[in-house]
Amino acid sequence: MLFLYRKNIYVFYILLITFYSDTLKAESIQKGKSNSIKNNEKLKYQYADIKPATEIDIEFSLVKIETIGIKICYEYKLYSKATSIQNIYSLDILVSNKSNFVSETNYPNGWSSSTFNNLVGWGSNDLKYNLKPGNSLYGFQVVSSGLPGIITYQAQGWVDPPWYPEGMAPPLPPGYDPKKDYVFGKTVGPVPVPNSYSHKKFINNLIVMLVQMTDELHWIDRNKVDTLRWVNHLKEARDNIKWWKSNKQAIQNIQAFINEVDAQKGKHMDLESWAVLKFNAEYLMRQL
Repeated sequence: MLFLYRKNIYVFYILLITFYSDTLKAESIQKGKSNSIKNNEKLKYQYADIKPATEIDIEFSLVKIETIGIKICYEYKLYSKATSIQNIYSLDILVSNKSNFVSETNYPNGWSSSTFNNLVGWGSNDLKYNLKPGNSLYGFQVVSSGLPGIITYQAQGWVDPPWYPEGMAPPLPPGYDPKKDYVFGKTVGPVPVPNSYSHKKFINNLIVMLVQMTDELHWIDRNKVDTLRWVNHLKEARDNIKWWKSNKQAIQNIQAFINEVDAQKGKHMDLESWAVLKFNAEYLMRQL
């Protein structure tokens, strides 16, 4: 696959640099010289050959979410804005590394997918399938038992790997980190329910995500939605949960919260925020 090929090329490139750097140092010592790299301007020029894969301006958004039995299917769209310079060839989401946490993936035509540790990755199979600026790509899917939560995605633009004649590969630029050679963002994806489940901790976490989606991610229009009222519904539900009595009042509080969230779907909140609030609140109700 093209995206794995390019990443392997970079690994090979780094090893190649290390080998030839050591070789040059050894030759320099043997000859009593210390001039393996004299020309700083030439070195800077060589550094410039290692181009970042981050010259892309993208949106990665949830377009559909549905239950399939006891699991949830997430479907995404990748949009490369016209301001992007590079074509996009690689996309990942960061998820739990629990065994079989992601049970199924799907991908657009001309792309492939793979799951490794805490990554679900998609990549173009050929240069002709890379996503060009001003275009969108649908068909990125993940099926998991996890509940919707806020997760990180990362993407890369295509850059032809640099090649050098034998013995001419420069050292890596100071501070260069291939792991940071991505454009990062936030979306919604599967998050596992904590092993030590607690109603009150679960509600507190839902409140934290509600505030983050409003104030930081702007998935909810705070000028149009009374999110403080939503927080109060959740706090009332939390305070009404007692192990020694019925949770009827807490369930009513949560249902009122769900009704107001549903009323804003497609209006003043993104699908991402609706999915997080709706699915988590319904899960909570099933536990009471």
